[in-house]
Amino acid sequence: MSGTLIFTPTWLTDAGPAMRRETRASIQEQRLPSSLGAMEWVIGVENPFGPHDLRNVLHQYRNAWRAALEGRFDALVTVEHDIRLPDDGALKRLLATDAEVVFGVYMLRHGEPVLNTYRFEGDKNVGQSLTLHRRDLMAARRRATVRVSGVGWGCTLLRRSVLERMDLSDGGGENPAGDTAFAAACLQAKIPMLARWDVMCGHYDPQRGWLWPFKECATMVKVIGVQRVIMRGGFRVPPGVE
Repeated sequence: MSGTLIFTPTWLTDAGPAMRRETRASIQEQRLPSSLGAMEWVIGVENPFGPHDLRNVLHQYRNAWRAALEGRFDALVTVEHDIRLPDDGALKRLLATDAEVVFGVYMLRHGEPVLNTYRFEGDKNVGQSLTLHRRDLMAARRRATVRVSGVGWGCTLLRRSVLERMDLSDGGGENPAGDTAFAAACLQAKIPMLARWDVMCGHYDPQRGWLWPFKECATMVKVIGVQRVIMRGGFRVPPGVE
């Protein structure tokens, strides 16, 4: 078989899968040309570790890995249950990207929202979100794709070659969801990871609603005061000083 397996991990409620209806609609509307093969969508609901245990995430993605390999799919695309794809061509653009790992762009929502596109800083370590590096972010946005060091499972394309080479782990217990550990393993294996700026996804937050890239980025810096100064030479701000 050839084609693409879309996998969405979630859990069951009395009303069915705990998935945003916008997520469901955005996946169902995806359209692929016949040259890219068939598309199959699997909703994962197997959570052996009980409610709110992050070990379930890694368990579900291991199931997705196995399903993609055993089903002889060319690629696995993970779309989490609170992610909204931007349009019906999002999956097509991911698949058209010449890379083994391709990220859609969305906001991580734990704490202050930052982009899931982490700055590539070499093959040793996962960098920081490009949100924290404004100049690099603006330069990256001028290109259709940019090399990154991860991270996340929210909207991620994985080619079969990666599924065959790489295993999933929790990073020795430090990363129960396995996403950062996987990104680090790709860096060490010298597998380039790209992000597509034209696949900007919504990420639903129960308190803030839908978070969209660059709508939220503009609010990341808070002005705490303005003071005119004259400086000569360098000046280092100690940690904790505002």
